[in-house]
Amino acid sequence: MQLSSSYSCIVVAAVAIVAAASSLAISLLTARSLSRRIRRIEALASALTSRAVRSFIKSANAKRRVRKRYLVVRVVGSVGRAELNNLLLNAVRTLYGSVASGVYGVRVVDFDQRSMTAIVRLRSDGRWAVLAAVGAVESVSKGSVALVPLRMCGTLRKAREYVRRLRC
Repeated sequence: MQLSSSYSCIVVAAVAIVAAASSLAISLLTARSLSRRIRRIEALASALTSRAVRSFIKSANAKRRVRKRYLVVRVVGSVGRAELNNLLLNAVRTLYGSVASGVYGVRVVDFDQRSMTAIVRLRSDGRWAVLAAVGAVESVSKGSVALVPLRMCGTLRKAREYVRRLRC
């Protein structure tokens, strides 16, 4: 089992507390009840380092579901869906690097030619980075393109409803 540095610090701190408590108990108790107290302290220390710490580490390392967000943007200029996807990926890549462009999971899910709106799917932990990248999108080979963020939604259904309301 691998522990990250914060978890190992917690384990070390817990062991240090138990060691300090046992040394204090040893100095305060008489010789007669000393062995019984030491056994209790050792039992507490082993329980603390095994059961409680293991369950804490297990719950901390539990994988959470990756949340997605949907960004509704208005496209000003003439561009297709594939070009828009490439523009967004290049903007994220230039601002944050190639690793971040893969981590944030930017992808154009829906593109409406009539209202010139697009729905972009992204991971929720990268929403501010993607918003900055949307502002950085400037030009394409045919001419200049600008993206105006309209709304951030939690579900694709709500994003599509918002685009539908824009058409009317």
